[in-house]
Amino acid sequence: MNKNSIFVADAHSMGEDKFYEFLCDIDSTNLQCEEIYLLGDIFELLFGGIDYIIGQNSKSVELLNKISQNIKVVYFEGNHDFNLKKLFPLIEVIKIANQPQKYIYEKKIIYIAHGDNNLDFGYKLYTAIIRNRVVLKVLNFIDVLVKNKISKKLYKTVPHKARYEEIQNFKDIVDERVFNYADDKDYIIEGHYHQDKSYDYDGFKYINMPSFKTGGYKRIQDLIKVEL
Repeated sequence: MNKNSIFVADAHSMGEDKFYEFLCDIDSTNLQCEEIYLLGDIFELLFGGIDYIIGQNSKSVELLNKISQNIKVVYFEGNHDFNLKKLFPLIEVIKIANQPQKYIYEKKIIYIAHGDNNLDFGYKLYTAIIRNRVVLKVLNFIDVLVKNKISKKLYKTVPHKARYEEIQNFKDIVDERVFNYADDKDYIIEGHYHQDKSYDYDGFKYINMPSFKTGGYKRIQDLIKVEL
């Protein structure tokens, strides 16, 4: 991880929107960086293996692949985007089972995850089922048979879920989450909750990223304090 790293979380992109414009800026070098960390839910819906959904995001997928030829891109799968490795052959795709990942920046130890790891058993079972390649293959087969009615229904219903409101008990949620991480931590960075908040603990700091829709991207210097 270097000083020219950019972080994006929860863009919930649909077509040629703010996130697509962000990718265009990077591709044109109007926005310069050397590494991009995508913290999940970058797309409103993107499931590898579901043809219609992939097609709806084709321009951003193609542009991300183009960018990854010259810039390091790390993609943490979220609960809206998964089974992505075949879609992004040059991108380092981090499945939920492999989150968090550990990085070092200016001697600071940083753990990064989308933010839906280490939840209860019911959620883990649900995510395991929806991420299963056989399940997705069967779903795609049925979706094609019914002329993509399943995918189209998802596109109509999912975006209407309220997701940008302040979570009143968020500190309580964080208090439970942070101690699932290893002890050797200086920072924890997560997305998923869209809260744009940080909390100081004894010896480390927790940072929750804003949704890209409301808070844009962050540079590493916005997140990590380096002592001079």
